[in-house]
Amino acid sequence: GGLWAASTNSPSLLLDTTEEMLLPHLPPSWGHSASRKGTVVTLDPARYLAFSPLISAIQTQSTKDLRSISSSPSMAHVAGALLSVLLDTARLLDTSNNSKEQPAYKSVISEMKEVASLCASVLNLAAELSNDNSRCNGETAEDPPSSQDLALQRLLEIIPRHSLVIEQSSYLIGETSSVLIHGTLPQTLANALLPSHFPKCHLITYLACTLPGLCDVLAASSHRKNCEKGLGNLTVVEELASSILNGSSTEDNLSWELSSWASRISTKAGIPTLASLAFGAPDLKSLVGALDSYESFMASFHGGDIFGGGAN
Repeated sequence: GGLWAASTNSPSLLLDTTEEMLLPHLPPSWGHSASRKGTVVTLDPARYLAFSPLISAIQTQSTKDLRSISSSPSMAHVAGALLSVLLDTARLLDTSNNSKEQPAYKSVISEMKEVASLCASVLNLAAELSNDNSRCNGETAEDPPSSQDLALQRLLEIIPRHSLVIEQSSYLIGETSSVLIHGTLPQTLANALLPSHFPKCHLITYLACTLPGLCDVLAASSHRKNCEKGLGNLTVVEELASSILNGSSTEDNLSWELSSWASRISTKAGIPTLASLAFGAPDLKSLVGALDSYESFMASFHGGDIFGGGAN
């Protein structure tokens, strides 16, 4: 819990047992930047932290008892969750009309690219470890100290930088942005759906599970924009995709390559699919109804579109 709390922009989440949703608990002044001025995200030294393994076997209702699904997320899950939130923040920057006019735009995008690259490197380490385990004839090999230590070192670097760059991005998006108040689309989906439809799924694992689907949506959205306006400068999402893919894709195919990479890396890094973690078999109508209820509930307090522009 503390690991994720250090990388989010909301002080805490509360479980509303009546509405069956997670609600951000915000002090009255949290929406004003002055109230957070001077706030510093810190972590205890690594020797005091207890991290889960780099990768863990995928556990679903079909393979394990339901009570075991909510085990602590692996470091790969943490990296996937952080990357999912970062990519959706990039989407919001792309939909903002005034973000590029801000003086800090280039430096914030540069930092987002570095954080995205670090997240991807942790997922790649997990995928490499998974391949090593496969070569052991299905037996789970112990994490090589170099992979485990390197992933831990990178996560300790990512977490405070991730928190800061998300907040900086929110200022570029605009004061009316819902990022600081409601979170990103993956966080909103978790808040609305986790208690009722994924009750045994850890919050971080759920957020990591949204990575492939989010990248599919981003790729489709990028294709529509390119068809409408023709190819031009890279979007923020494509800038991050280039860093994640380490320059292995052409500029006109970045979003689709990112989508393909996200699907492959999630499987190799031990990130389960959302369908495998759902309680029962919720139909689309129930899921949409839960999202609508959450949006209406939050809008009644804060107003505005909590899903952000272009998310539908």
